Amino acid sequence: MGTLGKIKSTGASVSAALLLCLALCPAAYASTAPGSTVSNIATFEYPGSQPLDSNTEAFEVQELTGLNLLDLNTAPVGVATPSQQLLQFRLEHLGNGLQAYSLELTQSASDDFDVASLELWLDSDGDGVFDETEDTLYDPANLPELAAGESLDLFVRLLVPAG
Repeated sequence: MGTLGKIKSTGASVSAALLLCLALCPAAYASTAPGSTVSNIATFEYPGSQPLDSNTEAFEVQELTGLNLLDLNTAPVGVATPSQQLLQFRLEHLGNGLQAYSLELTQSASDDFDVASLELWLDSDGDGVFDETEDTLYDPANLPELAAGESLDLFVRLLVPAG
């Protein structure tokens, strides 16, 4: 053992190495619920001496929010006019608490093209296949909520106008 001794975790405490990892990797602790208390005690041991415990340090886990929006369309979407097209995306909740998501579809104002119809659907049954009888048309008055680590597939149905 080196002259610095060693630091080890005691009981249900978090080791110094794990704390370092948590500081460098925020996603690693995303599953710890907000408001939880994490306590830590470090023990110093050196050959020929008695182990020495530090004071207990505690902190409250804060809420972490984050998301990924993944494009699940594996090939370019062909545009024939008029035609209905379906695009698929996945919303991943990276936070550590329950999060409601307000979603909005917009058409670019910087081009000369607008679709005739634009709808956002939630994959209610989670099968990754659009089915108007099973899936839910997005309602801004009823926001989808995702728990830590959950994801939701989304479908964008659009009508490309003639011309």
